[in-house]
Amino acid sequence: MSKILANQIANYGDDSPIELKEGLSIPVGKPLQAGGQNGSSGQVLSSTGTTVQWVNTFNGDYNSLSNKPTIPAAQIKADWNAVGTLAEILNKPIVPPQPGVQIAETPSGAGNLSYSTLSGIFTFTQPNLSEIDTLSVNSLTLVGSGDGLSQGNLQWNGSDNKFYFGDSYLTRSDAGAGWIGSSGDLFLSSNFGITVTNEDGTKVYASIGGDNQGIILRYDNTDRITTDAVGVNIIGDLSVIAGTTNIPVGSLGDVDLTTAPTDGQVLKWSTADSKWYPANDDVGNTEQGILYTDLSVTTAAVGTAALSYNNSNGVFTYTPPDLSDYDTAFGWGDHAQAGYLTSESDPVFSASVAAGITGAQVANWNTAYGWGNHAQAGYQTALGTHITNITSQQVSNWNTSYSWGDHGTEGYLTSITGETIGNLSDVDTATDTPTNGDVLSWNGSSWVPALPNNLNVAASVYIGDTPPSASNGDLWWESDKGRLKVYYNDGDTSQWVDTNPPLQNPNVPVAVGCITLNGTSPTWSGTAGYTVSGAQPGGGGTDYEITLTFPTAYSARTDYIIQATYDGTNYVSGSGASIGVARGTASVVFTPRRWDENPLSLGEIMVTITNL
Repeated sequence: MSKILANQIANYGDDSPIELKEGLSIPVGKPLQAGGQNGSSGQVLSSTGTTVQWVNTFNGDYNSLSNKPTIPAAQIKADWNAVGTLAEILNKPIVPPQPGVQIAETPSGAGNLSYSTLSGIFTFTQPNLSEIDTLSVNSLTLVGSGDGLSQGNLQWNGSDNKFYFGDSYLTRSDAGAGWIGSSGDLFLSSNFGITVTNEDGTKVYASIGGDNQGIILRYDNTDRITTDAVGVNIIGDLSVIAGTTNIPVGSLGDVDLTTAPTDGQVLKWSTADSKWYPANDDVGNTEQGILYTDLSVTTAAVGTAALSYNNSNGVFTYTPPDLSDYDTAFGWGDHAQAGYLTSESDPVFSASVAAGITGAQVANWNTAYGWGNHAQAGYQTALGTHITNITSQQVSNWNTSYSWGDHGTEGYLTSITGETIGNLSDVDTATDTPTNGDVLSWNGSSWVPALPNNLNVAASVYIGDTPPSASNGDLWWESDKGRLKVYYNDGDTSQWVDTNPPLQNPNVPVAVGCITLNGTSPTWSGTAGYTVSGAQPGGGGTDYEITLTFPTAYSARTDYIIQATYDGTNYVSGSGASIGVARGTASVVFTPRRWDENPLSLGEIMVTITNL
């Protein structure tokens, strides 16, 4: 049983919560308390499991979150020799080995020239010529009979006194580079070392010591590899046929790693001695380079549009353009329809005597003025018998004019080029000083400055959901409804008035649809943009709260009405069901119950929303 006391409503006897079947409306200015507290601006009600309390909503600041994930520091791939770790540098360029030449200490066989793709070193093994220098006919055992030649054997030919290897022969001489042999011939010389003749007639030389001092490898009379006191010289292209070039960068001639590098360092060029040295990546020895957090952006006050960068603190500063004058002018409407003054036509001046004065007349008066004081010129002032065409009235007028004094000093109007429009008798620019964009408007007695189309106020434009304080002629763009209104004084009262007809009949529903109940997982079928969700705040056995959220919030909950009808004969027996409705500005909450007041989680709620 519910009782209403002076300051409370309670169910006596069962201590159950009270039910507000038709919703709860809190008047403007009245508080809604929880635990004796009104709450503050922006707070929401949250359940603790046993009661509700006011809590703060998320303020949008990432730093105010709890249980934030740990973001690891930037991983920099900086170790040239690392393999299979985060520090490994991918897509490293292949650094060719620094070439060199060495000579094997012990001669062997016919000699050999090899190349190491790992170290870039040419190794020359000298042929064993120890017995050739002392070679004599008597020390050889001839194979075969007579002077016959046999392929593959060393034999002596008595006719030319030469040893032959098959069809080629071996000779030792100090002959010059012009020696010519056949394919496969071996020629020994103290000046040119070992010479071998190829099949195409070209020669390959290998000279050690001799007159040239050092090692010389020649191809067809052209030096290809030479050594001297400075180092090894390679003439022509160097090609690595096979193998790898896994050579440490420190072995390069222009890289100095005397001081071992540390993690994060790079190679920097020194112009003082033309070498690369390990060094930190940026000024200050932070070993981190430039981080994203080192850069920031600030926005300055409006002014001349610009974007600047401060290289001392890493701050970009953006200055937005000042568009306030444009917004004000835009609020005046279509300027092409404003009827601005495009040409001048002064009806008062046109009707005056001055409008009939010609340029020739002005020139004549200027000429007469140059003659001096006409009052002293002795002009005739009385009628003579010989003047018959001058009337007495004319003479009287001239006499009156003469009495005014020297007309030449009176400052009569001789030109209008130096005059302003404000000097005209029927123009008043002194009472209200004209401003930019004003026109001259007739007020019944004179021409005065005014806004175009007789707008006598400086209008401003406001954009927002709620009406601002305003003056006559101000504009308000009601952003939540997309309506432009003008603040209008009809002579008795002032109010906001739509500048164009309403977008739609206010009695036409703006949304219709059906909510299919399914415990805490309802679904919506109807007007696009609306979403539905379910909850059971009190736990099992308590009411289900079905929330329908609007695509655009209203300014006030009284700006619309809700019609909700339950359809669920398959699920409800007895006297049917009831639906509690709680309207809000951004959503409406339905609480369906069976006829016996028990929670209802099945069936359908048919919804119609109409704007007021």
